[in-house]
Amino acid sequence: LYLLANGARCEANTFDGERCLYGALSDPIRRALRDYKQVTASCRRRDYYDDFLQRLLEQGIHSDVVFVVHGKPFRAHRCVLGVRSAYFANMLDTKWKGKNVVVLRHPLINPVAFGALLQYLYTGRLDIGVEHVSDCERLAKQCQLWDLLSDLEAKCEKVSEFVASKPGTCVKVLTIEPPPADPRLREDMALLADCALPLELRGDLGELPFPCPDGFNSCPDVCFRVEGCSFLCHK
Repeated sequence: LYLLANGARCEANTFDGERCLYGALSDPIRRALRDYKQVTASCRRRDYYDDFLQRLLEQGIHSDVVFVVHGKPFRAHRCVLGVRSAYFANMLDTKWKGKNVVVLRHPLINPVAFGALLQYLYTGRLDIGVEHVSDCERLAKQCQLWDLLSDLEAKCEKVSEFVASKPGTCVKVLTIEPPPADPRLREDMALLADCALPLELRGDLGELPFPCPDGFNSCPDVCFRVEGCSFLCHK
């Protein structure tokens, strides 16, 4: 932190930044390296969005479903899971419909990998110990998260090349960061805003940038009534 405070930089998508992250001794150090940013107006705007989603995941504010994976609880939000994953959207509307607690006991579901999966769905980022990468890949396939699976495979290949070029290097944690200006997370979350608009108003706005898919259940938990129009929103 002293070095960072005095101008040192750790950019996750550069060679030196990757080396710092892989060589960090603990998760708190790795998190400090990844999260430390110089404060600018544009950076603050970006951080507000990222920090909100991170807090939503970590604190479970207004969560409406709890997954219990081999005894470990994970508080989550149906709207986020459904809009980020077609698999979760389908399961929450069928097998898990109406359930506030979903218990997962399958021996191949690792709670560490499940937590990393939620991190990816909420933030677009992922941190996973190398010993759990195969568990995470298995979950990504099950949940049909093909972008995550592709990112994991690409990162594993990159780490293998890095280790081969630096004999004696021991990589303990694999980190996935979205590319700069990656639109995937924001486009998915924008669907929730579009789905909140009442049908009678959508026609007045022309073609919506991210139209709400037919039959998609955004799982609203609060409704605002304004002059007879219903806006189905999320706390």
